[in-house]
Amino acid sequence: MPPLIRSMADLTEALKAACVERDITHETLNALSGLAPGYVNKLFAHQPMKNLGYQSTGDLLGALGKALILVDDYEAIKRVSSRWVPRERPRMLSRGWRQRADGALLIECGQMTLLPTTEAKDHHHAGTQRTSQPSTEAGSESRGEIAGGRGSPADGSVPRASD
Repeated sequence: MPPLIRSMADLTEALKAACVERDITHETLNALSGLAPGYVNKLFAHQPMKNLGYQSTGDLLGALGKALILVDDYEAIKRVSSRWVPRERPRMLSRGWRQRADGALLIECGQMTLLPTTEAKDHHHAGTQRTSQPSTEAGSESRGEIAGGRGSPADGSVPRASD
């Protein structure tokens, strides 16, 4: 069984071992992975001068013909599972609505979450359940504001997940 990789240092050692196993020079690995000349030397040094990152990890895995598989680490599970706290799922208010932990109401619109406008919030709090999606008419009162602070398109349309 291959060794379990539990840290970036373990991953670096496994990549180094794969390089030796494949009998590939560091220069060849640099070229195949598209990394700068000398990068692999700095990464695989006894005292590494570089660290793996998102880009270099994928590039090196591909150049070495390796892939990662996420597996359960039963030793770690045994050690920490008694401290796991179960997640609380958000309470669904009605179709298309959900409530954040801070009490703000959100509208689910495809893959995008919209913050309802004051008018929509007042409408919901008045006891009427809103089950339709926000209108695509121009004007902030009818389209809502996009969560996360991003603005709406210049034409005033509601952004779609495919936009």
